[in-house]
Amino acid sequence: MIIDSNNLPSDTTLEYGVCIIGAGAAGVTIASELSGKFRDICIIEGGGPDYSRKSQILYRGEITGDRYYPLHLSRLRYYGGSTNHWGGASIPFDEFDFIKRDWIPYSGWPIGLKELESYYKRANDLLKIDNYCYEFDRSKPEYEGKPEYGIFNKILQYSRLDDGKFGSHFWNELKSSESISVLFNCNAIKLLTDESGSTIKSVSLKVLQGKNLTVRAMYFILAMGGIENPRLLLLSTDVYKNGLGNQHDLVGRYFMDHIFYYSGIVKFKNIRIRNQIKPFIHNESGNQRKIGLISPDYEFLSTNRISNCNTYLLSRSKLKLGENYNSDSNLSALIIKDDLLRLRIPIEFKSNIKSLISGTDKVIKIIIYQLIDIFRFEKEIALRTCIEQVPNPGNRVILSEEKDFLGINKVVLKWDMGSEEKRTLEKYHEYLKSRLISSGICDLNFMDENELNANYGPGHHHMGTTKMSEDSKTGVVDKHCRVFGISNLYIAGSSVFPTGGVANPTLTIIALGIRLAEHIKTKFHI
Repeated sequence: MIIDSNNLPSDTTLEYGVCIIGAGAAGVTIASELSGKFRDICIIEGGGPDYSRKSQILYRGEITGDRYYPLHLSRLRYYGGSTNHWGGASIPFDEFDFIKRDWIPYSGWPIGLKELESYYKRANDLLKIDNYCYEFDRSKPEYEGKPEYGIFNKILQYSRLDDGKFGSHFWNELKSSESISVLFNCNAIKLLTDESGSTIKSVSLKVLQGKNLTVRAMYFILAMGGIENPRLLLLSTDVYKNGLGNQHDLVGRYFMDHIFYYSGIVKFKNIRIRNQIKPFIHNESGNQRKIGLISPDYEFLSTNRISNCNTYLLSRSKLKLGENYNSDSNLSALIIKDDLLRLRIPIEFKSNIKSLISGTDKVIKIIIYQLIDIFRFEKEIALRTCIEQVPNPGNRVILSEEKDFLGINKVVLKWDMGSEEKRTLEKYHEYLKSRLISSGICDLNFMDENELNANYGPGHHHMGTTKMSEDSKTGVVDKHCRVFGISNLYIAGSSVFPTGGVANPTLTIIALGIRLAEHIKTKFHI
């Protein structure tokens, strides 16, 4: 059942068995898994069924430290959440991502890959991915005697859902459901507890029009992402002045993202080799379902004491030379293009047009490279490298004194890239050079230091701010994603990740969501 909160009377109180706050990959997965087991599930979504500029600007916040994308442009605030620009890329974490690595501070999950494997497989099926196999199988007859395939050892797979639009897959189910109610345009502003602070009794909500609502429930699940999850905990200060789950000042800390570099150029010996591996090069084939990955093994990482990393090949048209891709002008062009394709008024249109005009030369350079690649005038392929960010308690989300138009404190993201990530890139380049040059199929040139510094960007993957751990002194939630010290409050999504690996987080978010739903059903003996 779909409910537009704008149509509810002010001061309405609603009661449910389970209240899920957030209608992205995590929230929708959990609701679907619980459907049929609970008669009264509520999903609260701050946005509507479609994009709204008025709702989107509530994601604005301040950023301090290294270069990072504006917060209201790095996530989406409507049904389906950021899966609306996800695209479907899927791969599970590596087994060693879950273990304690003595050279990676604050690493180690309270669960391992074996415990999550069955849920990964269910998530894989839900996303309609061909099969649960992410190793590059070079034993296949079609690869025999072709050294070019030897450069890959893993594959990234793509969901067969509609362009990765996760929410649309569940729309009809939610719309017709008698057990699930979706409250749109309804913004969570505070969690209210009993006098002891050990049980959540209700959540206070505010509609964009200014009306106040309340939802009471037996269980509450936060599924709003790596920035909004800690924000709501920090806003909930009626009993604990530092916020819920924050007895050890950990809520909002350990913010992580994947760090991407366009790190070099591969020049194949001839066009035949390039065309041979075309199906595994990013954006090289229509209706693409797999991308080849170059990933070092655990022995290399542990010997060199570096974080996880991988690389894929992509068309030269996607190479963002020097400062061109990360320039304000190109970012503005991408924003305007995306908005117009979605038939909506571009956000911050005036400022983006001004930025685009001021950097027209940089945008033109990228267009030229796209044209070159379309007509295959060269044999060069770009390297896109992903580096795992080392957990750092100083990278964190805190509340700002500035408030949004609902009267709620905005957030400040403090984010810096450490020296360890740069050292990982240096060592990983040695691995890439050895693997690619020894294949005998190409030459390799890396970007110099100045180009790399101008040519990195975070992946819009917000992780780590409500960390999963064995105890409350080192984390915010336990291995079942329950907030320490609160009996009925759970957190879903990538904010619970203790480390980020180099896997796109969506498959893991869905797997953890299925696992959390199973845990809640077990508590009810269902």
